[in-house]
Amino acid sequence: MLKKLFFLLILFLYAQTFAETQVFRFQLLSTPESLNPAKINSNISNYFFSQIFEGLYIYDNDKGLINKGAQSCEWQTKLKLVCKLNPKKRYNNGSKITAEDYVRSFRHLVDPNQYGRRVDLLFKLKNAQKIYDKKLPPQSLGVKAKEEYLLEFNFEEIDADFLYKLSSPVLVPWKKLPDPQNLNELISNGPFQIKSWGLSKIVLEANPNYDEKISKITLEARIINEDSSALNLYETGLLDFLIRIPPDQISALKTRDDYITLPLARFDYLGLNGDLEQFPKLREAMAYSLDYESFKTTFSALGRPGCPSMPESYFTKYPCYTYDLKKAKRLIEQVPIAIRKRRRKIYYSSSGGDIIKQTMEWFQHQWKKNLDLDFEIIPLEYKMMNAKLKEGLDGVFRRGIPLDRPSCLAGIENFHSESPENYLKLNNKDLDKKIENLSQKIEKDTKSLCTEAVQDLLQQHRYIPLGRIHFSMLMKPKFKGWRLNELNQLDLRKLRIEENKNK
Repeated sequence: MLKKLFFLLILFLYAQTFAETQVFRFQLLSTPESLNPAKINSNISNYFFSQIFEGLYIYDNDKGLINKGAQSCEWQTKLKLVCKLNPKKRYNNGSKITAEDYVRSFRHLVDPNQYGRRVDLLFKLKNAQKIYDKKLPPQSLGVKAKEEYLLEFNFEEIDADFLYKLSSPVLVPWKKLPDPQNLNELISNGPFQIKSWGLSKIVLEANPNYDEKISKITLEARIINEDSSALNLYETGLLDFLIRIPPDQISALKTRDDYITLPLARFDYLGLNGDLEQFPKLREAMAYSLDYESFKTTFSALGRPGCPSMPESYFTKYPCYTYDLKKAKRLIEQVPIAIRKRRRKIYYSSSGGDIIKQTMEWFQHQWKKNLDLDFEIIPLEYKMMNAKLKEGLDGVFRRGIPLDRPSCLAGIENFHSESPENYLKLNNKDLDKKIENLSQKIEKDTKSLCTEAVQDLLQQHRYIPLGRIHFSMLMKPKFKGWRLNELNQLDLRKLRIEENKNK
């Protein structure tokens, strides 16, 4: 009996050691430019940042908002929110996480000298806009540490989405910004911490002071920006999670057990800009000349262009363009020949990979075949694309907007006349009013307004929605317990390994 117990104990200890030495290797498309949360530059970076930083909430598709840094948050009035912090939360060095740490982080984000990328998340807080316009100091922001574990937010106007915003990886606490020369000494509060940082690989290990039981599996974020190379590494066992499949491989891979499809909440679209703004009949013809169903067939897509990228559940009726070639040809006949013969450009960010390039070629071909319109495709590096968008691009441009919260407002607010993301330079008072009304409505009252707002966009024919976006990925089946939500946020707290015993 004792021998049997001893043997079981050895097996248990071996299993524990084995689990602790297991590695989960996932792909990042580029090295994070900074460890400053205010500088997070892409949705894919969230895969990394959400492991090492944690805010007041996280979002789960099934459970909604889950308390993390917050013990509770309650609206005392429509313009005052009070959050009690979880006093058990600690940084990876064991120090307490206090309300002052959140205040410090939020003031830093709105400081115009810091060039924070998601300042808009806090724009409805008292004085935020004036701080950003350099009219007031960051210390006047409407967020206060009332007590060590009590945080108070004061608003200038109602922000119905604010609790969802608090799940953003941007809105996290910190005591001091990381030293770029000592990244391994970063004080962070997420479930994992940085163990090492190399040119092509970042290694993470469990945060020893995290207040929940979490995975002991070592994480490796591998920097691979070329789709076919990443697929080769996955197939040879050097990668466990492939975040993007080359488009020409999807049909062959989609029947496998390790193939997964993630429907995302986004607001991707083609913008019709420049001289196209002057010719409404031309824009309308372009919108109706696209055979949207053939796009689904060509790219094995589950969603179709012409419809919004947001979930259908956000609307009372899904507002979409239809393919009507006869109507498109009637409209194009009303456009002067000289205008039709102009050669225009289609711009897109090359960071989207081969799939984005191929879809832009599809639009180019459709407009040539159906309307005899000539377009040249211009890929731009990510930073250059953003700079050109701010300057104003002449022609068609592709814009991908990953939603940072599960609401219609997160997408449609980008077209408000005062939004810095309004690259179409729309100035529609009716649309502005609908967006403002959305920002003050609770979730259950937003569907009608959302439908009307997107219909307003469609009727202007400056915006061609790109349909529900589904990411095609590969994940080694032995890994269980991971969660990936519609905002493309990866949660690895409960990651575990279950080997297939039937092999």
